[in-house]
Amino acid sequence: VTGFGTGTQCVGCHRGHSVLPVPDNYATALRFNASPSAKVTASSVAPGTAGERAAVDRRARGNPARVGWIADSNAGQWVRLEWQTPIEVDTLILYALRRRWPDSDLNVREVEVALIRGGQIVATEKVRGELAPHGTRIPLRGTRVDAVEVRPLRSSGNVLGHPRVGIAEIETRARIAIDR
Repeated sequence: VTGFGTGTQCVGCHRGHSVLPVPDNYATALRFNASPSAKVTASSVAPGTAGERAAVDRRARGNPARVGWIADSNAGQWVRLEWQTPIEVDTLILYALRRRWPDSDLNVREVEVALIRGGQIVATEKVRGELAPHGTRIPLRGTRVDAVEVRPLRSSGNVLGHPRVGIAEIETRARIAIDR
């Protein structure tokens, strides 16, 4: 419910089945997590795991084999999200796999993100430092893309007893690109 100049107020429409915060205003409400609508591909997937779609299923807690993308190796791996319609990305949030599981102590310490439009890389961002299980934010200032590729570059530890890399969740805070 809104009134002119008052912002947005929650009246409980989604109480009980949504934990998404109510946006402060109309402009903020136009942004959404575009990741679940993406076509997801990956360089590899570890056997017995949920696969690349797990990186966009809005789940980051629990058994790594069920909640995230886990590659079959720890070198040269990537996961890619593609959209049919261009989007303007404000923020990418990467969630690390939790390390409280037997045989899983992965620490991703450097990631490169390629922002792609029309098959061409338009920008890259490097994140140096450990990815956090509660999310590591990468500000992208409304960059227009139709694909995003996340490449873990440096890591240590194992996932499910093997040297692998993985990401629990990729959240893409974006809006549909508006032609100007």
